[in-house]
Amino acid sequence: MGVIFFFVLAGPEPKLSEVVPPRFIEPLKPQIVAEGEVIIMETHVESHPVCSFQWFQHSVAVKVSDVYLCTYILESV
Repeated sequence: MGVIFFFVLAGPEPKLSEVVPPRFIEPLKPQIVAEGEVIIMETHVESHPVCSFQWFQHSVAVKVSDVYLCTYILESV
């Protein structure tokens, strides 16, 4: 089984002193997959400074491994 998480951190470039709390521009979408299938979960978040995220499965932090991959893509809009 594999799970791939994507975050696209996007938004207009704020002024250096401006703090923008995290805002989900594109929320996660519900998905149904069979056991053993790869699932890709993607969301778009806006924040300044760039925020970080932690995924949890059954209240346990998900760590990057052969099964889990987390990717962050930084974009300016």
